[in-house]
Amino acid sequence: LVATDGTVTSLAGNGSAGYIDDTGAKARFNTPYSIAVTPAGVAYVADYGNHRIRKISPLGKVTTLAGSTNGYADGVGNKAQFSLPIGIGLDSLGNVFVSDYNNHRIRKVTPDGVVTTVAGSGIAGLLDGDLANARFQYPWGIAVGQDGAVYVADRYNHRMRKIAGGQVTSWAGSGTPGWLDGPAPQARFYFPDNVAVDTQGWLWVADGHNHRIRKVRATALSCDIGKVCYSNGVANPGAACGFCDGAKTPAQWTPKVDAAACIDGDYCTANDA
Repeated sequence: LVATDGTVTSLAGNGSAGYIDDTGAKARFNTPYSIAVTPAGVAYVADYGNHRIRKISPLGKVTTLAGSTNGYADGVGNKAQFSLPIGIGLDSLGNVFVSDYNNHRIRKVTPDGVVTTVAGSGIAGLLDGDLANARFQYPWGIAVGQDGAVYVADRYNHRMRKIAGGQVTSWAGSGTPGWLDGPAPQARFYFPDNVAVDTQGWLWVADGHNHRIRKVRATALSCDIGKVCYSNGVANPGAACGFCDGAKTPAQWTPKVDAAACIDGDYCTANDA
């Protein structure tokens, strides 16, 4: 744990590889790869070598949320199986999304430990389309946008994949390893490792073999203010009575009706509080 003043403390684990649920230094992990933290300070860890998803309370108590032995099975708690879970992300409801690396699948774990498969057939490869038949190849980093869309760094396909509306799509990257900025279908990544989504809808990418940090935005469904991109449906930070209606035309801000934000007149105005 790194405090805002730069002070570093160990929250859990003692430096020895193993598997123990306990508090603080009494707990053990085996090659933990990714971590995500709720606003309340609860941390979820992709415990890669233990094939489990672990949970750490703000006071350092470690428990196992889901997972058991190496394998593949949906289920509750220790009835579920992962194979080298490596990436982890959270949605606004507290669900944990996992890149199940060796199973070539994306899994979801509810706050009470129910594990289901979100996408991926389990066959390594590249295939967009419906969730059950889609193919990933050693998916790594994962992040969830404010709209619930799931973004995956599909490492060995050199692409950013997106899961939304019951479909998996190749969101950015041509699939040819290399380095090239530009429109999403032509851009090139080289073993992208991790991803994060900011509040303005930008996808940030740790592009491993390129030793670069990249960012991607969906211009067709976004709005710009001073070259800053905002996601479709987001309120205009410069005019609270407008929202980004990128689904109509690019860069279109439209007024909110009173029912959405204000108390008088037919439409929200700049003077409304």
